[in-house]
Amino acid sequence: MKRLLAALAFVALLGAPALAQEAAEPSAWPVKFGGKRTTGSGGYKGRSGYVQVGSQWRLRAGFSDYTFDGTTTTTRTGSLRASYQGEHLSLGVNVSVTPRAEEYRNRAWGVEGGWVFLPEEEGGALEEWELNGWWSQTRHHQSVLATPALPVQRELIINQHDLGVGASITAWKATLSADAYASFYDQDYFEDLNAAARRRPRLSSAVSLVNGFPRSGASARLDYEAASWLVPYVSYSRTNYRVAGQPVSHVLGGGAALTYKAVGVEVGYEKVRQQGAYDTSYLSLGGSLRF
Repeated sequence: MKRLLAALAFVALLGAPALAQEAAEPSAWPVKFGGKRTTGSGGYKGRSGYVQVGSQWRLRAGFSDYTFDGTTTTTRTGSLRASYQGEHLSLGVNVSVTPRAEEYRNRAWGVEGGWVFLPEEEGGALEEWELNGWWSQTRHHQSVLATPALPVQRELIINQHDLGVGASITAWKATLSADAYASFYDQDYFEDLNAAARRRPRLSSAVSLVNGFPRSGASARLDYEAASWLVPYVSYSRTNYRVAGQPVSHVLGGGAALTYKAVGVEVGYEKVRQQGAYDTSYLSLGGSLRF
């Protein structure tokens, strides 16, 4: 918690001059609402929503939940994000909490930063390119019920640290982005906790979940501004896992974002392929409204 408060204070101190300037301009604090619904294989049903305030300085609160065949409860997550988006520098702090569901719960927080490079001459094909990085910590809690062999209920705890880097380039109305990350753990309870993770795949856009405990992963995405109101995209992600025998997952996706004035609509589709398992697919529909 002390590290989280220090990170929030650092972001606030760095952007204090810009914050004071925006506070004097009411129009600089727009409000944006958004939501998404996802359905998929295995009876998967998920929802998410958020409200965001601010332009250069932003505060965003969100929620998500999901359920699927074979579960008796709905898993819910609440999140909060504070960020600063300048002409070149971007900074962000994220926190989230997943209350107990089927003997499992977690809490997480992370920080991220990036820098946008602009071309010296305007009017060329190259519009901008960006480098970014992030770090996050997730604390997993899993209650293990008593058994005849071990007649005492216990709670297993694993701290997961993710470290990632990314880059993007925008030229000729297209944006190509890619990132890679590695995960590190302080315990080795993976076989016990993998059941709680429910072997869910990490998806790149339609749904954001983690299958088991990842070792490393990478993703790439291409967006193209076909019109001022239409931006289609394609994506791919690949994830390796720590649990022995769990095959690599591959996720192919595509979709489009449509905007008209203050209204936005996004549709997405993803297919998950993993050796030794049936392919699964997910379809999402989302919308947003800005005031």
